[in-house]
Amino acid sequence: MATELAMRDAVVLITGGARGIGFAAARMFAAQGARLALVDINGEAAQAAAARLVADGARAVGIGADITSAERCKSMVAEVEAALGPLTVVVNSAAVLDDKTFLESTPTDWKRIVDVCLYGAMNVLHAALPGMVERKYGRVVLLASDSARLGQARLSYYAAAKAGVIA
Repeated sequence: MATELAMRDAVVLITGGARGIGFAAARMFAAQGARLALVDINGEAAQAAAARLVADGARAVGIGADITSAERCKSMVAEVEAALGPLTVVVNSAAVLDDKTFLESTPTDWKRIVDVCLYGAMNVLHAALPGMVERKYGRVVLLASDSARLGQARLSYYAAAKAGVIA
């Protein structure tokens, strides 16, 4: 009950919000009355996911954004706040995976994973945190993976990026 009251006026930005864990988190926050910004590199998918929540009575917007761009993250936060109000919660769920062994991978593969999974999270936080600090309130959730602690076959550089998130 107390959590629902706290979330009733929350503005929640969820990267990777168009599907998977991000969309599941959006449903949870929507059920508690939060206003939602679903962010995904696929803007159409983000808008469609937001429309599904709106059809169920939520207040949500879908935004296409490449979180590997620090400048786009700044404009994305401004866009969210203009549409929904000051950010209360940031959930970083965006991720990409490769199904390759390390020896099959290339530096281009590593860069893509690290850019999204680690630098993307940092870009979003760098854009969102100044307002939270100014308002003296905010919550951040960065999703990682057990592969970051234990390693995992065919996910070595993904595990390295997520270990950076944990750190």
